[in-house]
Amino acid sequence: MVTLFMTVGTGVGEDRLERMRNLAHGLAHGIAYLKADQLVFFGSEESHPMIEHIRECYVQKNGQDLPPHTWILLKNIDSFSDCFEQIRDEIRKRGGEEIRIDYTSG
Repeated sequence: MVTLFMTVGTGVGEDRLERMRNLAHGLAHGIAYLKADQLVFFGSEESHPMIEHIRECYVQKNGQDLPPHTWILLKNIDSFSDCFEQIRDEIRKRGGEEIRIDYTSG
């Protein structure tokens, strides 16, 4: 079983909806490309709505819903150490699972 850890940001640009859709497209592609069986998303309260955009893109491209997923709220998105600790703690909870990490967006 492949578990994909993915940081989720909000994208860049002036138009919020457009930047979220663009980012979601890339993240949905990454999920399919890395053949994830389950997902663990990490992000801020502001980035949580991205999950629905990712789902829409994933369904459109793959004809099926996202794999089972979990949302982990990062406590302090501006602290690399804090984010690293939360991700490390989640890895430790998952023992022998094959974990892949996509940190390009967050």
